[in-house]
Amino acid sequence: MKTKAQLAGELETLQGWKSIRPFNLLTIFFTKKNWKRYVNGDWKGIADSLVLRIEEHENFHYAVIVFSTKGSIPKDTFDTLKERVNEFPLNSIRYESHGDCGFYPMVSDEGEYYMDDYELHRVAEDYEGVYVTAFAVADKSKLDCPWIIYTHFEKMLYIYHVGARFL
Repeated sequence: MKTKAQLAGELETLQGWKSIRPFNLLTIFFTKKNWKRYVNGDWKGIADSLVLRIEEHENFHYAVIVFSTKGSIPKDTFDTLKERVNEFPLNSIRYESHGDCGFYPMVSDEGEYYMDDYELHRVAEDYEGVYVTAFAVADKSKLDCPWIIYTHFEKMLYIYHVGARFL
């Protein structure tokens, strides 16, 4: 597995982005777009992705994760967020989940969430630099996403789940 420093260096190149994306017709376009957002971001980094909750429904698997752009997350903060997330019904998690391999807009500088009707993101609002999000996959083994790549680009925080299979 790569180190965060190795991955950070690779992400400065388009080839580095290609190495962490599954190949299909859509990724040809989005890989270049993601790379441009990352290299032109005001600030960026790679954060540990900590699992708050795992769910399964029919043929899909869901992970609710937390990460921080300000360093490690204290245990008491993690425990509080886990309690809050466990109060959410599965249908809310399903609705608010996105795919595991994309650079998703999350929150603007004004504190407006990209999807304003999503509530899951808001459970971490009390903690500066701490964010909660959810993603869905059909193959349970793809829930293993140890890191989040993030960048601040055009007044918006973008996130990307890095699947262990690409490291």
